Amino acid sequence: MSARDHFMALADALCRGLGSGEELYLRLGGEDSDFVRVSQARIRQAGTVAQRRLALALVRGARQAEATVDLGGDSTDNVRCAGEALAGLRALLPLLPEDPFLHWHHGDQREERGATDQPPDATTSVSAALDAAAGLDLVGLWASGTMYAGFASSHGQRAWHSAQAWSFDWSCHRPDGQAVKGLHAGRTWDAPAWCSAMERARSDLQRFDQPRRRIEPGAYRTYLAPAAVRELIGLLSWGGFSVRSRRTGSSPLMRLESGQAGLSPLLTLVEDAASGLAPLVTGHGFRRADQVVLVDRGACGESLVSARSAREYGLPVNAGDEAPSSLRMAAGARPVDRQPALPELQRP
Repeated sequence: MSARDHFMALADALCRGLGSGEELYLRLGGEDSDFVRVSQARIRQAGTVAQRRLALALVRGARQAEATVDLGGDSTDNVRCAGEALAGLRALLPLLPEDPFLHWHHGDQREERGATDQPPDATTSVSAALDAAAGLDLVGLWASGTMYAGFASSHGQRAWHSAQAWSFDWSCHRPDGQAVKGLHAGRTWDAPAWCSAMERARSDLQRFDQPRRRIEPGAYRTYLAPAAVRELIGLLSWGGFSVRSRRTGSSPLMRLESGQAGLSPLLTLVEDAASGLAPLVTGHGFRRADQVVLVDRGACGESLVSARSAREYGLPVNAGDEAPSSLRMAAGARPVDRQPALPELQRP
């Protein structure tokens, strides 16, 4: 039985045993993944992970109790374990306070989104990656495989999502401790792109042979590599695009929202769920918006609204939580192979 069919059968069995006034919501997360650790351009550790975790939420009125269960390969045993967890929630529910912002989707929609690409074979791809890195002290973690997510409710809603991808978080080191870092990912293995990345790494490592220069305090035109941009955007994602953070005044982008500050008109950031790897159905059963423009040509755009914030502020749900998971930045105009030389300091 496939992971999807297993989940759907389990959901049907649990929903049949509900009492009067009870609502049940089920969320499944799982993966079948290969992991490879690399150092000095050699494989040091390799393994495979297969796991399924079921989250149960039992609701009666405005009260909710939740539990999680790790699933195995035996369907009968899984139904028994989940049933025992459900019985525990039923006993706990009357003891809990009411939640004024409890907000689950009550529809009976069915939506499925399956993977269309085959994940790259870890053995073949990692071997090719190491060949291209010959002579480099390459350190990193490779991960590839299939990710699963399922949602089911006692209202009849059923959703299934699977995605296949790979990622390689890597760095190349010099004997003196200097290093360059990168992150590559995709749905299919791109050998030419990886070879180009290793050539750039060799070139960047040679830059450390140039004499060091002390940079005096001042205003300079600065080039930020893609890895640096990723780190900055990741920091902003901690509340920067959250409607709750903006409504409570804790967002790091409050000046942007108020119009007191602006970003470059070349910058556009979009939460692009339609083309990302994250599930289209949130953990509370709502359909995520295909696209949410967070920064529109340097100006503040829309906010990400979770189910609880939607109930509190009277807004439509457009995201699972209030941090982006499928972020896309519009491309700039400068080709990658025309990066400015690092030693050149230019005042604006």
